[in-house]
Amino acid sequence: MPYEWTEERRQRQAERCRAQRPWEQSTGPKTPKGKLRSSLNALKHGRNSRTLAPYHDLLELNAAFLLQAQIVASMETAQMVRARSLLKNELIENQTKTTD
Repeated sequence: MPYEWTEERRQRQAERCRAQRPWEQSTGPKTPKGKLRSSLNALKHGRNSRTLAPYHDLLELNAAFLLQAQIVASMETAQMVRARSLLKNELIENQTKTTD
């Protein structure tokens, strides 16, 4: 069971925050190196990276194409199975007709 704050504790914490005003003490980076590092805070890896930004549309098209190819392949497989069973039924019917 996760730890839950009571309403009283939540209210005390809010009062402490309003009294101490921690947002006024936050100054951010001062040096160019610190500013560069903080500018990369929102940089994410993978699909959201800046290096892949120009390729997002291509990646989405590729994903859509692959999905469509999977759907077509599954439909073809289902059609092949159905056709095979129909042929099998016809063979059985033809065999029974020739034996009669």
